[in-house]
Amino acid sequence: MSSVPATIPMESQDRTCVSVILKSSPLDPRPDRLKSVVNRMQKVEQLACSYSLKFGHKSRPGVTVRLDYCFHLPTEAKLFYEAVLSLELTRSQPELLHCLLLSESKLGYQHQAAVLTEQELLAIQSPDYRWNIFRTFIPIWVEQDRGTVACHFKSVADVNRFLFFKSGFFNTRTLGLLRMNGVHKKLVTDYDGFFRLFTEERTISPKFGDRHNFKIKPRFETAEDSLPVGSLLMFSAKLDLLTFLLGDDSAEFDHLQFDENRIEVCEGHCEQQTEKKIECSVRQEIIPNSLDLVSDVAEVAENGEKGRFKRMLEMKISELERKNLELERKNWE
Repeated sequence: MSSVPATIPMESQDRTCVSVILKSSPLDPRPDRLKSVVNRMQKVEQLACSYSLKFGHKSRPGVTVRLDYCFHLPTEAKLFYEAVLSLELTRSQPELLHCLLLSESKLGYQHQAAVLTEQELLAIQSPDYRWNIFRTFIPIWVEQDRGTVACHFKSVADVNRFLFFKSGFFNTRTLGLLRMNGVHKKLVTDYDGFFRLFTEERTISPKFGDRHNFKIKPRFETAEDSLPVGSLLMFSAKLDLLTFLLGDDSAEFDHLQFDENRIEVCEGHCEQQTEKKIECSVRQEIIPNSLDLVSDVAEVAENGEKGRFKRMLEMKISELERKNLELERKNWE
């Protein structure tokens, strides 16, 4: 008697891609973290070799890495997804693995240029999600063409890795999802013609500002908005702002963001923005990627004080991270 194949649910028929994000514990020394990620990455790559792949890509390895695979059939993708979960969960803490099952269009490799525009960077910012979302080890360089500024990556895998850890909204964490769901925004100047960043840092050397072509203006709390006391970094050129924001020196700031008062939604997208905010507020994780917040601090400088801070913070968030992981999988599956 011949068996009848199980029917694949309609909503799963286009999910032919699997993304695997491997992280390492910020409590471990950096060499151990790098070795752990490489060893686990090789295990996943060996597992992928037993499947017929449409394509496979990985981001630049570091203390985290992202591997994106596309299969010919959704059944193959599902089998690989489950195999990775079985392989990884027997070897590491649950919060050090994220495995996502999604469609090829949502993964985003149809967009061959590994580029994020100024508007897309504005779309992923959420100050409540991360204090300095642009602090990253991934190489990014800024170019300007006919007044348009764009951020270039070495690969789409690097873009996806960046978005997964840095986007404040669940439905913009791959290049494909960002292009589908990103709200169109633009950065505008203040009344004096400056583009502005905001930081809660109150003491910034004028020489530091001169080196990066910005002026420093203290900011005091007002009743007009919710931004706290800090400093405004004022740039006369947008290219200088983005070059600094994505450069190594900006990583010294624990808090750094676009000035929310100088961001405008492009005409025709106000209604879309409201819908996206409602959807994202429902899907937002409990404490998004909180271990990676600890990791960001650790990668700037590792000393005794920050080591104690990391240990204390990780104990407080470990239980919430487990709940976070379960919620994330439910959203993706």
